[in-house]
Amino acid sequence: MTPLYGKLAPTLHRIAAQAHKGDFDDQGKPYVEHYERACSHIRRLAAERGVDNRTLDLALCAAAIHDVAEDHGLDRGFNLTYLRRRGLPEEVLEVVTLLTHAPGESYADYAVKLSRHPAAALAKLGDLADNSDPARSSASPARREIYRLTTAFLGGELSEEAYRAAMAPAEKQRALEKRAFQRAADAGPEAAGGLPRVR
Repeated sequence: MTPLYGKLAPTLHRIAAQAHKGDFDDQGKPYVEHYERACSHIRRLAAERGVDNRTLDLALCAAAIHDVAEDHGLDRGFNLTYLRRRGLPEEVLEVVTLLTHAPGESYADYAVKLSRHPAAALAKLGDLADNSDPARSSASPARREIYRLTTAFLGGELSEEAYRAAMAPAEKQRALEKRAFQRAADAGPEAAGGLPRVR
């Protein structure tokens, strides 16, 4: 086990369990299991790519709680101030901050920002590997395309220019899906049932 992650793992796991109490994924499994699978993907990717231990350490720490602030920073108070009070190092919080997709930020801009920080990019690749698994996700076609393109970009297979060009239609389609979901949700739960889940 990497030194920093080994030291922080109990705290990180408690934070994730508290933040996501009562949360389940698309398959009805406890949401916190997503973090465990993402970390397994990160270890695999690091071994395949020869990632240094420090980068791996930071990626694992951040990935263990990467959705906490984004999902429950407002409604449950699990924001960066809370995480800092729990004693998490600033270098870990920096990566968590990068992984937190801000409202109104395009996914392409978000991914380009991640690409400039090796630990954040590695953590996101682990997250995407799990999110792209059809066995645990009911992601819509537009989301699957966004995941595929972002994995290729963060993995060094696409230039930033090519990535942004390919993402434009995918993000446009995703925006249409979100609007359709919102209209159906406004009409009632039965109408929204068959539309892509928005997270």
